[in-house]
Amino acid sequence: MAKRVIKTIQESLSTLKSLRRKQTSLQKEKRIYALICLKEDRFNTRQELADHLGTHIRSLEKWLVQYDAHGIEDLVKIKPKRKGSKIITTEIHNGLGQRVNDAKNPFRGYWDAQQWVKDKMT
Repeated sequence: MAKRVIKTIQESLSTLKSLRRKQTSLQKEKRIYALICLKEDRFNTRQELADHLGTHIRSLEKWLVQYDAHGIEDLVKIKPKRKGSKIITTEIHNGLGQRVNDAKNPFRGYWDAQQWVKDKMT
């Protein structure tokens, strides 16, 4: 049996609705809307709420944990994920730059550059 949603939302309903209207992205708006639904006690389970929002239950649970731990300011602050390239190393990137700017031996096109990277990686 699914767990019942039990969360205490500190902000008032009018504050949440006002904050929802101010959001610039759908992701932030969904997070605030989830809190509004919890405040209004519209759903019996987290799964029902997640289905209504069109999100996975694990995402909803992460939002709720984030809200409990850090408050609403942190919930609407979406941090960019900065992952380095797993394929292009600094050495290859610099080599591509030198080869692109080499007047005597430039790449003949995209496929030539791609083959050069494959050769360097092996």
